[in-house]
Amino acid sequence: MKENRFEIVCIYICPFIFVNEINVLPNFSDYPVRNCVIDKEKNIVIDIETEQQYDFLPTVSRLFVLTKFKDKIKDGKRVGVKGMPSKTFTLDEIEKSKKIIKRLQNGEKFIDGNLISNEDYLKLISKEEIEDNVKQKKLK
Repeated sequence: MKENRFEIVCIYICPFIFVNEINVLPNFSDYPVRNCVIDKEKNIVIDIETEQQYDFLPTVSRLFVLTKFKDKIKDGKRVGVKGMPSKTFTLDEIEKSKKIIKRLQNGEKFIDGNLISNEDYLKLISKEEIEDNVKQKKLK
């Protein structure tokens, strides 16, 4: 049975914290979970709301990260780290995901999410969450 190339999941998009030269930890505490599309063939994730692209790390095993992905986690670079079970997605999120998947299938490139600083990224997604809350209140 063929495994699906794309998956819609909740993941962390965060940098790693370097405790010392040996220990690295994903910064889950400062970065909220995001709804994303994973392209398993290209090892990338696309944030459904921002449509920005990040490298995807399929595991947070320290040894695996240090050997296979060490060049992807340096200098505070954010990466997608699978850390949450799936949840129920809204119809809007599903529609956006379908459009992103179609664009990926067509070979379209997405904006590199690491073109902005971690501080600016957190401001961007905080602003996005505030706007979503306002929309939800207006619907009620």
